Amino acid sequence: MAFVVVVTARSAARAWWTNVQRVLATLEAGRGVDAEQYEEQVLAEIREFTNALYQIPGRKAPADDASTSVVRPWADLMTRTSLHLIGSIHWQARSELQAGELEELRREGEAIHRVISYYLVQLTEEIGGGRVDDLALGPPVPDFL
Repeated sequence: MAFVVVVTARSAARAWWTNVQRVLATLEAGRGVDAEQYEEQVLAEIREFTNALYQIPGRKAPADDASTSVVRPWADLMTRTSLHLIGSIHWQARSELQAGELEELRREGEAIHRVISYYLVQLTEEIGGGRVDDLALGPPVPDFL
């Protein structure tokens, strides 16, 4: 059960980050994004992530980084970044966004995703009793992919 919960949190965090990257690429290309649709998607992703976090047995917090000493702020950070991106979507509809603004959003989202992923991979390894690479459910990806 714990393994499924952690995998759900990892999947939701990955879906959130993929969605952020997709929206940023769309904005970088100068195309519009439906802010309401993005907001609906991101709220569902954050809800799934938060629900999974609260089901992690003991909700162990990483001990090596004071900024991530409790897991709840991660959902808040994801929400803040998402709201920042929604504001940028609205701004893009009225005026051209600067490349620096989009790069700042990318760095912000990547940093959040990196720390969350690191923590969840550690939990996956702890629960599974081995390295995540050793827990792969399929054959290795060919070099040409």
